Amino acid sequence: MGGPGAAQVVILVEIWDLNPCRYCWEWGHWVSDCQLKKARKLPLGDPRRFNLNARLKKSANCHPALLNAAGPSTTGRATGNSANVVAVQGHPGNGDHVLLDSGATDSVSNDFSLFKSLSLTSVSLIVASTDRFPVKQVGVIELKTAEGILRVSDVLYCPNIKGTIISLGKFKQLDGSVEWDGDIYTLVQRGIRFSSVEIQHRCFLKLSRAVSCVNAIEIHPRVLHERLGHLSLRLIEKTVQAGAVVDSPSVRQLKLDSCCVTCATTKATRQPVSLPSRDICRDPGDVIAADVVGPYKASVDGFQYVLTIQDLASGLVSAVPLKSKGEATKEIMRWIGQFITQSKWPVKRLRTDNALEFVSTWILWNEETGKIVTAALGDELDAQDAAVAVLESRDPYGSDSPSYEEAIKSADLAEWKAAMEEEMGSLEHHQLHQGTIPGTSREVP
Repeated sequence: MGGPGAAQVVILVEIWDLNPCRYCWEWGHWVSDCQLKKARKLPLGDPRRFNLNARLKKSANCHPALLNAAGPSTTGRATGNSANVVAVQGHPGNGDHVLLDSGATDSVSNDFSLFKSLSLTSVSLIVASTDRFPVKQVGVIELKTAEGILRVSDVLYCPNIKGTIISLGKFKQLDGSVEWDGDIYTLVQRGIRFSSVEIQHRCFLKLSRAVSCVNAIEIHPRVLHERLGHLSLRLIEKTVQAGAVVDSPSVRQLKLDSCCVTCATTKATRQPVSLPSRDICRDPGDVIAADVVGPYKASVDGFQYVLTIQDLASGLVSAVPLKSKGEATKEIMRWIGQFITQSKWPVKRLRTDNALEFVSTWILWNEETGKIVTAALGDELDAQDAAVAVLESRDPYGSDSPSYEEAIKSADLAEWKAAMEEEMGSLEHHQLHQGTIPGTSREVP
């Protein structure tokens, strides 16, 4: 087989008596794995030259599963490309060991997490010369060991088998070299030697795997933040309960303060963010927030926008449909007038969606000085007197200045009436009666 993305062609090399080793004429291994050649002894002659009925000997160096298995029959053989794995039945069955197989034509794995790249192929995988499984993907895997990372090319991905098997012949052909000391195999790649261990007369490559990614965050909380982003402790606990991790640490003991400000102040500790208006929002009417949302698809009545108004202290929320954004100012004034009339609380601050904040300075000044203006806004005959009273109340230093008095007297009665009529229309003829100042027990004179 070529590299990933190349044309995938697998030559069937079935290890049985019709395909013996050409060095010792025993079947069960390749010439590169022949112990007679490794001992630097002279090759033997084919015994079938002298006796046509001679039966070739099965090698003692092949896998025990192959020693007890009979050769496959020629009938019913799968057509097309094939690969042969003879030692898969001897795999220990855990993901910490990789079997080194000298009799396999190709490397194969069922662990999808080991693959760094995958490409399409069409291969019939022969397991222990008996079972056949279709293989549709092939790629490159990286194995983390104590010596370093071992890269293996042209590995077949087959979920039907158990474990990971490395073909020594394929590894020598594409990725590195193999050494045999009489007991174990040693893989050599880029000058690094990867030693194997012997388990039940088979050679395995031991992998170094983390027990669980959650174990690391008990020591380094930032690992969780870098992998999963902004998460709350409740979501982490649900992930552990769902069995997504192997080892579940004590989630409540995780300290995410070192991750970032967002996790530490909001989602991780589940505390509200401190806003600038929170310390001044104590009573109803202290802060009124307004926002225009839209446009949306026009309704039957032609409404395309929604005006949302909320009193932050009491939580009162209203949604007003609008046909255009230009109606927002009028609706806000109408809502504030109803709020003052029904709740008897003055509106001190109005916060809009563009971060602007309008403050009623004369109400704040009246609260500080203990004075409040009372006037019957609905009385048109006393409109001028009411306006004069409002202007006089705004003068903290008194109204003895000649220029101030002249400014009041020079006003036309018609102008004062027009101004007050506009004020009455916007506030819907509400009355501001005598009473007590909000937040105090002092009676208005």
